Amino acid sequence: MSPNPRPESAPHQSGVAQACRWFAGLLTVFLAPYPAWADTGLKPLEMVQKVAEPYVVQGFDLRRQPFSGVFESSAPVLLRQQLYRGNEYWFWASSTLPPGELKVEIFNDEGTSVAVESLNRGDTAGVRVLPKKTGTYTIRLIATEGSSPTGATWAMVYGYR
Repeated sequence: MSPNPRPESAPHQSGVAQACRWFAGLLTVFLAPYPAWADTGLKPLEMVQKVAEPYVVQGFDLRRQPFSGVFESSAPVLLRQQLYRGNEYWFWASSTLPPGELKVEIFNDEGTSVAVESLNRGDTAGVRVLPKKTGTYTIRLIATEGSSPTGATWAMVYGYR
């Protein structure tokens, strides 16, 4: 895998294709005989919001529109987000992958990692960034080497201050 996660490497998808995949992922979650999050009683979005709570107390504004989806293959999930110079950001993600198998990375438009800190708390991973310039950044969610993420659901939220 190339360390340069340029957004143009992500395939273009129509709204209908995205909606179909979202619905298929939703069916996978609800029709699975025993989802991975059943042990904790929490779904990925609930888990990631729980991890973000202490940061909100520290003054981070939590964006109320989370990202979520289903790993369709072992390929990383690439997301793009506009970040502003002078702000501090934390991105947290959780999934139905086994604990410790999810990683979050963030890159500038040149493909250079801009993370200043990362965390991995079992079911949840995160990354902190202090952008040196305003621009569009690429967030990459990856399952660690050796895991089989296909069909696993994920959710991500971020906070800024």
